[in-house]
Amino acid sequence: CQQAIAVATLLVRTTWAAAARAAHPRPKDCAWPNVLARQRLELFAPLYGGSVYPANTMLDEAGALRVPERSHFMAMQARAIAALRERGVIGDEP
Repeated sequence: CQQAIAVATLLVRTTWAAAARAAHPRPKDCAWPNVLARQRLELFAPLYGGSVYPANTMLDEAGALRVPERSHFMAMQARAIAALRERGVIGDEP
């Protein structure tokens, strides 16, 4: 009885997995549809070399989580944009 249950469970899982694969949309004209998996990350090394968004900005001096004000996020975003401008990653506003 346990063997029959195991076989039935395996059949259901196998059938479900096959149906999920069949329903997954795939490009018709591309042999390798997952472009991000093949992307060479070395291309982005200069861009991501160093941080533009400081780490651990939502921790207090003791390392405990603190709930920041909305202004914290606005200031961090402005700081990151300024750092990207300094590096020449993005240009000045028109």
